[in-house]
Amino acid sequence: MTQPTLNLHAILTRTSRLETKKLPQEAVGKFEFDVNIANTWRALAEKNRYAASVALTLKGRVEGAEVLTGEYVVEGIVEIVDHDEASKQHILAIWVPNQLVPYIRELLSSSTSRSGFPTILLPPVVFQPPTIIPERAMLPGSPKQLH
Repeated sequence: MTQPTLNLHAILTRTSRLETKKLPQEAVGKFEFDVNIANTWRALAEKNRYAASVALTLKGRVEGAEVLTGEYVVEGIVEIVDHDEASKQHILAIWVPNQLVPYIRELLSSSTSRSGFPTILLPPVVFQPPTIIPERAMLPGSPKQLH
């Protein structure tokens, strides 16, 4: 049996788009931002190769009017050899996205600062496995499922 291996072959910027509208001068400092971040992965045609990506969407509003929209996607190409299915899922859903977050953070901050808007700094994001609460650790009378 061979040793399990993991190789990160490439980190690619798939999308880096920021659209802005004219901002009234008196609105500086009155921003509201919505940031959504998600991760996906897929198998590639080449054996044991996968692409895992982190996508970030941004919407900026001033007094309810949308003045800023952005979309960023960073992808990592990995080779995963001789790992069991659970390890492979962990690598693709958690390890690779955690490697990509600094790149998407830099894309976001540099593009917003160059646009004339205040720099948006993405707080630390850590992808983690879902928390599972053992049934015996629940308080009596608590629901069996968390909603």
